[in-house]
Amino acid sequence: MGASLSGVRIPPSPPPFALPGFEWQATLPSGLRCALTFHTITTARLTLRPQAIDEFPADQAFLASLRSAGMGGSIDVRAAWGMFCHDLACWRLFGHGALMIEVTASKQCVGQVGINHGPLFPEQELGWLLYDGQGYATEAALALRNWTFAAARSATASTSRYFEQP
Repeated sequence: MGASLSGVRIPPSPPPFALPGFEWQATLPSGLRCALTFHTITTARLTLRPQAIDEFPADQAFLASLRSAGMGGSIDVRAAWGMFCHDLACWRLFGHGALMIEVTASKQCVGQVGINHGPLFPEQELGWLLYDGQGYATEAALALRNWTFAAARSATASTSRYFEQP
């Protein structure tokens, strides 16, 4: 049974995925320990990996640009930060989230692919964004989709095509 937020149903958290990943751990000044498990997925050309704080400026610049029109237009820094944090929080809340798309050979981060979930998404949604369209969206989305179906044995997932120019 899910909760609701302003009339939007929040689905219950699915069980955690059981694929190998790496765990991030921290001890807060209060002594509280916290940990998150992330996954890294590789393809022939790409590494899909957790986001890093130094990637927020590129993400925010993209979201402030006209290329973000499919996500509601030019997005201010506060909303961009909320989206960046949402992508990270989904790993803890649902066992899946967003991964940065890195070209393995050059180590260049070219965008993001992720499974969206939560009160704003009625079902899990596979989406992506690329800072510059370079033909990586299909490869990254298929890799994450295949991982998701293998990990969760999910019966449904919707997909959205965002922002890759042909």
